[in-house]
Amino acid sequence: VRLETPDNAGVGKYLFEFVQVDLEIKGAKREDVMDLIERLLVYVFEGVQESCAKELKICGVERLRIPSPPFPKVKYLEAKEKYGHDFEKVLSQKAEEPFWLVDIAIEDREFYDKLSPDGKTLLDMDLVLPLGYGEVLSGGEREHEYEKIVKRMAFKGSDFASMKWYLDLVKRYGLYPSAGCGFGIERLTRYICRLNHVKYTRLFPKVPGEISI
Repeated sequence: VRLETPDNAGVGKYLFEFVQVDLEIKGAKREDVMDLIERLLVYVFEGVQESCAKELKICGVERLRIPSPPFPKVKYLEAKEKYGHDFEKVLSQKAEEPFWLVDIAIEDREFYDKLSPDGKTLLDMDLVLPLGYGEVLSGGEREHEYEKIVKRMAFKGSDFASMKWYLDLVKRYGLYPSAGCGFGIERLTRYICRLNHVKYTRLFPKVPGEISI
């Protein structure tokens, strides 16, 4: 469940209630997660094409385009400088296959995402679908050292009081290095079926700005 503002009603990819697959891999790097997701998407697309060809045709999809790993990688800050605030939308509309946005700006993510050696970006990534369908996955490596977590929380202006339970656990037991991600099932389904709104992937969708059950 995630609160969305009414102005996201017509965007086509936002729901109040949605299904998300989350995974975290102990000792993994960002590239390990990216490789896993690429292989997973190829497996899913091939399976859907083989098992649901009739259903795809009903949606107007004659044949799914199976992406070829490794997916292209685009640096977040370079894309933002070149295309402006709506760079993700522009790139998604121009793309014909999924691609990664990597090295997310430190200001645009949370304190638990691992800082890159450059001190300006994070070892994060977004997976962006082509044909204008936009972002479907976010993830990256995690900060696991107590002092670095505290420093990042101060940078982000986080509420230390509300996060005391978390900091106490980290200080007492420590954290393992890890990397992970989460991706939206409805957004992926929307892309596979070429639907113009994510609400058509659910029986009773709760869409921002619309009256719902």
